[in-house]
Amino acid sequence: MKKRNLFVALAFLFFTFSFVWNVWPTTYTFNGTGGAPNGPINLPQWMGGAAAFLNNGTAASFGYPLGTLKTPTVVIPVDNAAFGTGPAFNTTGDGHYLGSADASCGTVGKCFSSARGGFTGRTSTTIINIESLGATIVNGPGGNTAGVIKPFVTTIASVSNDNLITLTAAPTVTANTTGLAWFAGRDNQSAFQTAVTGSTSVQIPAGIYLQSAQLTIGSNTTIQCAPGTIILHSLLPTDGAAHNDLWRISSGDNNVTIYGCTFLGTNWRKAENPANFPGSDLATNNIFDYDIGINQGGTPTNNITIIGCTFKWTWAQGFIEPFSNAANSTTTNMTVMYNWFQDSALYGYVGDNTQSELIAFNYDEDARMGSELDVPCTNEIARLNVYVGNYIKYITGSGYENSGATPGIYSLIVDGIICTRTAPTDGVTTNGSSVVTSATAAFSLSDEGRSITGTNIPANTFIGRAMDSTHASLVNASNTPTATAVNATGSGSGITFTIGNYNYTSNRAYNNTVVGNGTSGSARINSINTCGTTSATYTNNTLLNGATQNCGS
Repeated sequence: MKKRNLFVALAFLFFTFSFVWNVWPTTYTFNGTGGAPNGPINLPQWMGGAAAFLNNGTAASFGYPLGTLKTPTVVIPVDNAAFGTGPAFNTTGDGHYLGSADASCGTVGKCFSSARGGFTGRTSTTIINIESLGATIVNGPGGNTAGVIKPFVTTIASVSNDNLITLTAAPTVTANTTGLAWFAGRDNQSAFQTAVTGSTSVQIPAGIYLQSAQLTIGSNTTIQCAPGTIILHSLLPTDGAAHNDLWRISSGDNNVTIYGCTFLGTNWRKAENPANFPGSDLATNNIFDYDIGINQGGTPTNNITIIGCTFKWTWAQGFIEPFSNAANSTTTNMTVMYNWFQDSALYGYVGDNTQSELIAFNYDEDARMGSELDVPCTNEIARLNVYVGNYIKYITGSGYENSGATPGIYSLIVDGIICTRTAPTDGVTTNGSSVVTSATAAFSLSDEGRSITGTNIPANTFIGRAMDSTHASLVNASNTPTATAVNATGSGSGITFTIGNYNYTSNRAYNNTVVGNGTSGSARINSINTCGTTSATYTNNTLLNGATQNCGS
């Protein structure tokens, strides 16, 4: 079978499985654009456009590179049959912690049972994750849902019978507790890492996998999940352990594609009771934890594609984030399309220090989406980013919204920040050259696209590229691929370069649908720019059921 035909078959099977495994009876109305449907449509059909997007050339029309999907090396799993009860298995949790005084399993305070069971033959290498038996979340600086109890993770010490085990460690909670969701299995991180380290194209076969340690993904890597691939992660945010991501694409690693994977966490509060909101534990360094974390260092990262994946129930700050607050370490060409995000402590997707993002046709429920700048203008930028055709729905809000923080789901929340710039006075121009020099300018990516004036520099000139901290090139247009070089009209030194303020109006959010919970302002698109049908930045967004669009704030 040819490589292309193999991929088409895999894609078809993946989405066929998705339709069966995730039942979404509700019909939504979308604004059609760029290959998206127009009018009412069943959401799985809409998300099924991922396969068509890759195979019919639509991707190329956007001008964003996508990773190459190849005939893969197949992962040899440690265990592809994780088991349990609760939301991850579309069942009601039946776990029973018998309490701190019970010793029916042979060890006091460590007895756990389940009618579903399946414990026979399990050893001490089997990890078990049980809801509501861990630490209680306390108030913290990051937006914590105080009083919510997190899951408890340990291993199986011994098996009494198929339905009764002894836990290696005693839970934090001591009370006799029933109706607990849980899952168990052996950790597949080492199998995943072996495959990814040894091959640039990997397929994870169908199965239910448990992963409890970080997977590191290097450059030029494609990971395809076969139909029926589910990854259960017991990796919880840990105070003091920054960047505790499940999958990590490190700083400087480029050209990575992740396709068709389902990631399920343990933030099951809303999944078990629709009236509940997700939990949030964002104190200390937990805010840097993600299902997929990207960059987080001092070197630029380019060409990352995540498409056709499902992300649910995370305790971490978000499901996906490219992040770096180091100067000149922007993530470029981040493509996130046809994914499902649901129930997060804060974000579904968030871009922090990014340019040329394409965030399109994703479903996002009770999880914010957009841009975030921690050190704007100096170290971090947000420009040439496009949010199009996303469906953002607020039901109870993310965990963060329910911690006393400002409610709302945002798209491009920092778009339009005005960045002032100090004028260097030691500028040097060379007649006929498009490169200017300044020992003190500290040129950076945040300067690209700004206007620049000074002796020997023609009118209507802009910084095209910050070549390094002391050199910049001159062009005739701001943030335009067709811009051409502009040459200095004379030579000189000691020139004052006046570098204009930067307004990130090159970001765009259009044809998104934002749905509130009936209360005005419960879901929002937030922009510092002017909104409306005449705006080049925010256009044709549909606001339903109390959703609002805030402009000029």
